[in-house]
Amino acid sequence: MNELYGVDPEAPMDIRDLKALLDRFGLANGRFIGRYPDDWVAMLESHFTRFKDVDRARLNRLLVLHKDAFLSTPATYMRSKTWPVNASKAKGTEVRFHKIFAREGNDADLPTLSSYLWDSDEDVGASRGSHIQMTASAYANACRPLFEWSSEVHLADRFFQLRRGDGQIDRNRSAVLRDLLRCANKLGHCQTFFLHFESVKHLSEKEYEAGLIRDLQQLADEAGIRTSGPDAMMINYDIHDSLGHGRYIFSIKGGLQFDHGFDLDRQKLNHVHWLGSGELLPIHQLFGLALRS
Repeated sequence: MNELYGVDPEAPMDIRDLKALLDRFGLANGRFIGRYPDDWVAMLESHFTRFKDVDRARLNRLLVLHKDAFLSTPATYMRSKTWPVNASKAKGTEVRFHKIFAREGNDADLPTLSSYLWDSDEDVGASRGSHIQMTASAYANACRPLFEWSSEVHLADRFFQLRRGDGQIDRNRSAVLRDLLRCANKLGHCQTFFLHFESVKHLSEKEYEAGLIRDLQQLADEAGIRTSGPDAMMINYDIHDSLGHGRYIFSIKGGLQFDHGFDLDRQKLNHVHWLGSGELLPIHQLFGLALRS
């Protein structure tokens, strides 16, 4: 899950190669191509300009449709060396590439993209889910790709409350939310973090909401998040009579299901998986995101 692949921008030999490649990556697939270097997409486009028969409109459509296939991959890149040589060095020092694929006859003796696309028996859906540690940092890391591509992210879990039944702060849930907020804020693309809470029976909505506002502001301060001004990340919420049983973090771009919600227990694992489009659509409809797409 969330494996990062290195792909030589000069490796795809035609649009067929590129489409087959991009179809395997993105939020719905749970695996990603490292944008290494930062102008990887521009390098790919430059590579395709050498082919006179390439349909530029189709190339652009593919890149727009599959833009969530890429993740930023900050690492040293020496323009004086080839991509395969740079990637081989980066994997050993700065980047945790799961696999690297290069063009035919590359000077670093790397596996070829062609062999991966047309000769591999790799399970394309194998990256959709995983069993991860039940820690706040593991949850935040699982969500990193979603935060990188989403301007608005939602958390919905009927059991997620910032205070326990006795009225005391739930330190575990607070730690989870704090790490999620920090991660989203650090990546810099998320403008709104939206929380969906289920109402608490022993409190009036007015009492519940007043406490919620205080607790969320406290968490924002602890996470170092500005909630006003030009670089603000807003933290919004809804209070529902019932949220059902799903436990998700999602956006219009994609989403993750957490089988055990956001409990903390270092001795156990949580099954987490990326939602396919068929799984995501009902969630969008339930929370009104389908109307905004």
